[in-house]
Amino acid sequence: MKKHIFLTIIFLSYLGNAWAIEFGGVDIHGFISQGYLKSTSNNYLNAKTSEGSYDFSERGVNFSTELTDTLHLGIQIYGRDLGDIGNDDIVLDWAFADYHWKDWLGFRVGRIRLPMGLYNETRDMDMLRTNILLPQGVYQETWRDTTSAITGVGIYGEIPAGFLGSFDYSAQVGRVSIEDDGGIGKIMEDTGILVDSHFDTHHTWNTSVLWNTPVPGLRIGGSFVESGFDATAELPFGDIRTAMVQEIANSFGGLITVPDYMDTVNELLEALEQLAFGVSGVPTSLDDIDPINMVLTSENINIYTLSAEFTFGNLTIAAEYDRKRINIQPNATQLRSEVLFEMDEAFESVYPVLGAWGLGSYNDLKNIVTEELLLEAFADMGVGNLNLDMAGYYWSISYRFTDWFELGFYYTQGHQDDGDKGGGTFHESEIQAWPEAHKVAQMLDWTDEEYEDYHIQPAHHAYYKDKALSLRFDVNEYWTLKLEHHWNYGLFVAPAVKNMPTDDNIEGSVERWNMFAAKATFNF
Repeated sequence: MKKHIFLTIIFLSYLGNAWAIEFGGVDIHGFISQGYLKSTSNNYLNAKTSEGSYDFSERGVNFSTELTDTLHLGIQIYGRDLGDIGNDDIVLDWAFADYHWKDWLGFRVGRIRLPMGLYNETRDMDMLRTNILLPQGVYQETWRDTTSAITGVGIYGEIPAGFLGSFDYSAQVGRVSIEDDGGIGKIMEDTGILVDSHFDTHHTWNTSVLWNTPVPGLRIGGSFVESGFDATAELPFGDIRTAMVQEIANSFGGLITVPDYMDTVNELLEALEQLAFGVSGVPTSLDDIDPINMVLTSENINIYTLSAEFTFGNLTIAAEYDRKRINIQPNATQLRSEVLFEMDEAFESVYPVLGAWGLGSYNDLKNIVTEELLLEAFADMGVGNLNLDMAGYYWSISYRFTDWFELGFYYTQGHQDDGDKGGGTFHESEIQAWPEAHKVAQMLDWTDEEYEDYHIQPAHHAYYKDKALSLRFDVNEYWTLKLEHHWNYGLFVAPAVKNMPTDDNIEGSVERWNMFAAKATFNF
């Protein structure tokens, strides 16, 4: 892979002599960047930044042509490496046909850039901004594979408004994509409960309005996105049966006793095998039982963004506010069907014998396994209904002093729950969940103390504050070098699972930490 990157740099350097390539009426542009991230503590953006990471790169090539005065075609292929996201896989970033009928009405079809905030459509064009990282309180980098484009149709245009200026508008309908190994997929798998996640997105629509005010250089806008998804993931069958088995045992009048939750499942299996006098086909270990598939459903994901930007000569000031409301819940009907199917294989040959012992029938057991019981069991494992009301904002200022030097600064905040900015309620809920959550820890052969240290997240995992100072150097018209320092407070936008205590990092995450970033970009 490193060899491929080196050859790409040589190739693009050669192409750069012409700045913009045109071949047979097709304009060709491209970029390649390599960055470095080093944090004083904590791991950030799915990379091991506490050790210093070069897993921070982008490359892309786009092609465009004007078939007629009103019909435009464009396509971009793209790859990135961001910690364990992307891994340099080449993807179709966007590809669409654009019919510009009138200034006030145009049509697009295909995979279209998603207008969300001021800079989402241009977030991969490093040469257009001062900073290395967009403010993460609004533009979360790990979500890029989902929020960068929508596959469908859209309309757009500019409507003149006389002395009020003009309004740019756009609206799209279609589907966004959630990559199984992308940022959202990693968040799901980082829980440690779900593995091999697969996502199917629901109907998505987006609208955006930008007011070009009569004040020169001032524009104000807003955007809205609504979507949803189904996430199918593997759950080891033993996990769910561990959470159910105490209720099952109690349902038989205490004739099967379960003294210790850690040993519950294997003890019950051994008891069943003994009662069945060696009936074949009875699993003797959780490892012998196949995992089940469960579906998590999010019917409504709503993203609101309010934006303002003022440009005066070489000075640019911007501010944006972002709100993300997300609800995720297990599909109990589908889950019960999966559980009963697995139970058929595991217990059907045993329960007729148990009935002879007066311990109830197999149908009695199946009747106990209700949707309510399953939802309660999953809530015990931290996979109950999840309602997020995430909020973030930033303000930024940048100034170009010379043709080759630009200085920028921004301040950004992000919160997991807008009503819990300090993270106190979040941390308290983690502690309150401990009496049930420790059962899962025991199943994993962890002590209570290990689970509490490793998995009760501190309050600072619920918020994030960042002051960033950026220096940009334009070496020439092709090469840009940037240096950036971040003073961070909190860890909301970082993956919690990568910042828990380990043998090599006993303290785990810290609340106050710094990060240095460097990035070189070649574009043509």
